[in-house]
Amino acid sequence: YSGAQTVIRAVGDGRYFRSSVARSIAQHAALERLGHHLMVIHVDGYLMFGSSPQLLDQVSPLLASDGPSWVVLNCRGVKGMDYSAVLDILSLGRKAAAAKKVLVLTELRGVVPQTLARANAGVAPVEAVDVYGLVNVEYYQGALQLCEDAILRMAGLHMLSIPERS
Repeated sequence: YSGAQTVIRAVGDGRYFRSSVARSIAQHAALERLGHHLMVIHVDGYLMFGSSPQLLDQVSPLLASDGPSWVVLNCRGVKGMDYSAVLDILSLGRKAAAAKKVLVLTELRGVVPQTLARANAGVAPVEAVDVYGLVNVEYYQGALQLCEDAILRMAGLHMLSIPERS
């Protein structure tokens, strides 16, 4: 696994990474104005004792009091993880909970869900990001939508997508 270093493929906030949900002009304006409350990190590779510190270094500062309210880790490119990486992710989840922030894991594939389950990580899928700490939203687009909906609620705007025209 030494050649399969973890790679932070892309990092950006909610002004750059958006869900594919149709939104009103007012909702788009609010997401543009408040998109800094959401940070998205795309991760590739194998998370293990030698590579997970890179992820910790990227995520930990985001969980500070002045950081975003929601941090989405898109794990679609993660090939696997060892127990030390599970412990690091759980540590980040506890840090997020203590800071009243949400750390969202999404696109868990291959052996990653089984590794988390074997470690009793307790990262069950959720339908809303209305809790603090570590949560799992199955699909990336769904994770973005849930976080955007929370931002829109924070802004006092209706969170549901606009109806499609026939």
